[in-house]
Amino acid sequence: MGVRQSHLNIHLLYKTGKYGQQGYEVTLSKEVVKDCKSFEVYTHTIEYKSGNGTNFDIYIYNNKRPYTTDSYVFAYCSPSGKNQVVKAVKVYFSVFIPDVPLVISFYTNGAQTHNCLPSVLKKAGWDYGAYITRQSFIEELSKELPKLYKQASSNWKIQFFAKHDVESTISEQKEDLDNEGNYKRYIYKPSIEKATMSSKELFKSFTTSAFKNQIDYSYLSIVNEKTFDGILIYTYINIALVLEFIDPCQKIHIQRKDKDATYWAKEELEYTEDKSLTENLNKIQSESSSNNIVTFMLDKFDKYNDVEVTHNKDSHTTYTKYTHKSKVENKPNLVFKGVKVTIVKQPFENKTKSLDVYYLKVRGGIDGKQDGKPFLIIFNETGEGKENKTTIYHFNNTEQFNDWIEFKDDKSEKLEQKLEEIESSRGCGVDLFLLRKLAFEILIREERPTPPAPPPEEKPKRPPIYVPPTTEPANLSLIIGCSVGGFLLLVALVVGYGIYWYNTTIKLLT
Repeated sequence: MGVRQSHLNIHLLYKTGKYGQQGYEVTLSKEVVKDCKSFEVYTHTIEYKSGNGTNFDIYIYNNKRPYTTDSYVFAYCSPSGKNQVVKAVKVYFSVFIPDVPLVISFYTNGAQTHNCLPSVLKKAGWDYGAYITRQSFIEELSKELPKLYKQASSNWKIQFFAKHDVESTISEQKEDLDNEGNYKRYIYKPSIEKATMSSKELFKSFTTSAFKNQIDYSYLSIVNEKTFDGILIYTYINIALVLEFIDPCQKIHIQRKDKDATYWAKEELEYTEDKSLTENLNKIQSESSSNNIVTFMLDKFDKYNDVEVTHNKDSHTTYTKYTHKSKVENKPNLVFKGVKVTIVKQPFENKTKSLDVYYLKVRGGIDGKQDGKPFLIIFNETGEGKENKTTIYHFNNTEQFNDWIEFKDDKSEKLEQKLEEIESSRGCGVDLFLLRKLAFEILIREERPTPPAPPPEEKPKRPPIYVPPTTEPANLSLIIGCSVGGFLLLVALVVGYGIYWYNTTIKLLT
């Protein structure tokens, strides 16, 4: 605070453009803190127009302009050399408390950065540049900023509910991101210590009948019932583009991916300052507005978005069929549990108005235990001016969708027969694992070729009846002669044996 020193005023809440007085000019820039993106740093870059800077004392005021006595914070005085001259003053804010500086940093020509707490500086009132280290801290900003925000906010949080209705206890503020006011961000922060917010409150402040802003709760499962420092929504002329959930150095981004807001995805929104932010928002707006699709949510069993779901109420005990019918016909986009899935590695591009989704179940009856994933999907292509056509895919008995198998034309005609065969298994008792295995084997099994018809059976022919040749009657005299001859021969043999027995037996005994 020397007699020859000039005053250079820094206004902490002045955040855009330039300001200055005779002998100096200050230019503002804004960036996101690299390692802790829920915080922003405003850099007041100083240009000295007279002297080398050693002739200026820097006075810090916590206001926009002009300076007032009650807004005075600190004075950085009498730098003793060029290296102690302040080149820029950086001020750190949380996006949820944009008027409360958390850290004030002095960046010198000697490439030294002195991070200071506003409360410490205000208590000191002033100090020489040579002794500024007495007022600074050495801890990493990425660790200190969350602690400082927690103190400044009294650790108030928002608990977000994706599906359930809860009382909204939040406050809201709005910021323009470009000069035209086309791009905005809506900032929601807690109004009480334990605030709550439901998904129905997300688009209330800017939705008009001309634009479709909606989001199915399945896309919000990653943030459901979790607590955050705050929630931001980025818009383009009342069209919601990105949801941002912050706590405290972590960010979760959920981006709009189609024209009618039926498809959202968790993708990081990359930006370092407002220019790169609006450029990326413009890209998201352009891509989503030109993406005309019909989103089918395979795990939904009731109406969602503009899609009606009807439940097949027949008596099948091993599977259930759900028909998803859209009001419009377009390229289908398949989503399962809030995440886009692709069948057989390549997106199905043909326009579709409805599809049939089949789930296996066990224990029998309509209320049987249902599998967690479908096993069969039929795309019903009903484009105007062409014949109805169906394309059928079935699972590969894995947890993936990209390895599904397409039915060929010769198989599609036999689909009902295969479903009947699965039905005849009666659910394999109570085991889904066995039913999945059986269903897969039935679906992939090739039909056996029909064997050729056997030749007509010929009746065996009866062999001809044997007819003996005709003979003349026997000669009677010949028959009598042969008989008498035979008798005389027999008598002769008996008499001869009697003589032989007498000679050999009786004579020997006598």
